[in-house]
Amino acid sequence: MNDAPITRKAVLTRSAGARLLAAAAGVYLIGLWPTWWLRDTVLRTAGFPAYSGLWKFLPHLLLYSTLPALAAGVAWIAFARAGVIDTPPLGKGHRPLGKVLIGGVGAIVLVLGVLIATGQGSAIRWIDPDPWSIAGNVFSNFYEEFIFRGFLLAALAAMIGFLPAAVVTSALWAATHTQYPLSLQVTIFATGVLLSWVVQSARTMWAPWGAHMIMDVVLDSLVG
Repeated sequence: MNDAPITRKAVLTRSAGARLLAAAAGVYLIGLWPTWWLRDTVLRTAGFPAYSGLWKFLPHLLLYSTLPALAAGVAWIAFARAGVIDTPPLGKGHRPLGKVLIGGVGAIVLVLGVLIATGQGSAIRWIDPDPWSIAGNVFSNFYEEFIFRGFLLAALAAMIGFLPAAVVTSALWAATHTQYPLSLQVTIFATGVLLSWVVQSARTMWAPWGAHMIMDVVLDSLVG
């Protein structure tokens, strides 16, 4: 798989740019519908089981971001074959370990700092790690990175350049986290920009995924 930078501005025809923008919008909207409908339907059919054990793992695997990730994969391959954008960077990348650590640790410091600065420091406490949650995040975190630091970032960067694309895709990512207060949504936006830098510099999707996993494993054990 290609491990060259994917977030570079391209010379696009008006038609190719319109198709790319429509595909990016479609991938994002699939994350709203039918994804939410599918999630609610499955949980309602199952009798709204408690969010624990297998029912903590399965939604992460199949219900939260699975459909838009599949759509992103199909769109990415199609546009790459047409020569509009580069192929998904799933190789080893360019010295990714340091970027993974910068992204993961940076995000942790950012979140904890915002909690303390906004008077929410009491939420910081030790919570025993949940293997089901970690296992689920292995999949859902990759789906999210493939969508937002993957296809959407590559598509928008081809049209408007890396930095504007990083800002837009990070805002779109933050907007999907409506379960959190505004201060944490802004923090998620900043984390998205940081993870965009990670994929841009490491040149592999595994780098933002690794940073996302570090962030979630640590924060899920410290904030609740």
